[in-house]
Amino acid sequence: MKFENRLQRFIEDQDNLDAIYFLMKGDSYREIGDKIGRSHSFVQRVNMFLQNHGLSTGKKWRIDSNAMGMTKKYKFYEYKRKRNTAALEDIFQPDEVVKFDDFLTFYSEVKKGVTEYFAIYTFPNEHKQQIGEKMSPYYYYIPKFKAPLLKNNINLNNFKNSLGNETNENPLPPRGIPLDPDLIHIEIARYIELFGNPHVFAPTDNKALQENDIDEFNLWKLVYIIGDDIKEEGLLGKVDVTYDIVRNRYNEMIEKNIIYPGFGLEMRNLEYELCFCWIEHSEIYKIMKALGNYNIISAISYTKKDKYLLHIQYYKKTEEEVMKILNYLDPQNEVFKVLEIHNNRTIPYPYYFEKEKKKK
Repeated sequence: MKFENRLQRFIEDQDNLDAIYFLMKGDSYREIGDKIGRSHSFVQRVNMFLQNHGLSTGKKWRIDSNAMGMTKKYKFYEYKRKRNTAALEDIFQPDEVVKFDDFLTFYSEVKKGVTEYFAIYTFPNEHKQQIGEKMSPYYYYIPKFKAPLLKNNINLNNFKNSLGNETNENPLPPRGIPLDPDLIHIEIARYIELFGNPHVFAPTDNKALQENDIDEFNLWKLVYIIGDDIKEEGLLGKVDVTYDIVRNRYNEMIEKNIIYPGFGLEMRNLEYELCFCWIEHSEIYKIMKALGNYNIISAISYTKKDKYLLHIQYYKKTEEEVMKILNYLDPQNEVFKVLEIHNNRTIPYPYYFEKEKKKK
C-alpha cells in the first residue's frame, strides 16, 4: 500500500486519533489502552506508526525555562540568502544571530508581509548581554482529534457557535515554581526535551517491563547519559551523578511543574500549516478550546496583559476560513506563517557547563 493511502487510513480511524491524544498527554501505553478500550499493544503500534512515518518529533515534553532562571526573547531579522562553497543554498544568519548562537533556541523563515527570519533566544537571567523582546515559554492546548482528521467543517459561523459553548477556564498546565538550577537540573531539562519524560516509563514498574510497556528512555538511562556528559566535559569528581541525585532533582522539577506536556507531532507531514499570530483578547483560553473542535492545535506565549503570541497548526485547505476567524477575534491581529524551520533546540546547556568549569 502506498504511503499516502496508509496515512489516509490511519488518520481516519478514531481509535488511532484517541490514542494520539493521550500519547501527547504523556500517558503510558497501559493507561491509554484502558481509557480507549484497546490493548496496550495497540497503542504501542500507533506510536510506532507515528515514528516510522515521520509524524513523531521531539519537544513532546517542555521545560518551564522561566522557572529555571531563564528568559525567552524573540526578534525578527531581514531576510537574505547566501550560498556556501558547494554552490548550494545555505541559511543566512545575521551577525547578531551568530554572536548569540549559544542562546538561540528557535530560528525560522516566516512570511510577515515580506519574508523575514524569526528567532527565539533563551538567556540565563544572570547573562548581562540580552537581545529581543520578552516572551514566556509556549503552553500547548492538545485537542481531542476527531476523525476524519482533515474534514473538520470549519467556517466562521460554526466557530462562533463553538466559541459560545466554551468557557474561559484555563486548560493549560500550571506555570512552574522557581528553582535555582544546578547542572543536574539543566541536564535533566535538556534530555527531557530531546527524548521525553522518563517518569512515564518508570523502570521500577516490573509489570510494564515484563510486558514491554516501556520506552527506551528511562531514568536509569538518563543517569548514564548525564554521567557520560560530566565525564566528557572534564567535571568527573567535581559534579556527582548518582541515581538518587538524578531522581531527586527530577522529582523536584515534577513537583514544581517545571516539566509539562508539549506537542510531539510533525503536522506538516499531514498537510498542516504552522503560523504565529499576535492577538489581543480577554478570553484566549476559550478561543483555544473552540479551535480545538476543528482539529486545530494551538499554543500561547504570554507577552503582556491580554496580548499573546498564538501559535496554531491547521489543515492548509482551511487557511482562508482560519484567517477569517482570526480577523473576527481581533481585527488588529498580525499573522506570520512559518515557511521553514532551521533550528529548534533545547535550553542553552553549554553555558552552564562553562559556568561550572569556572567554579573554584
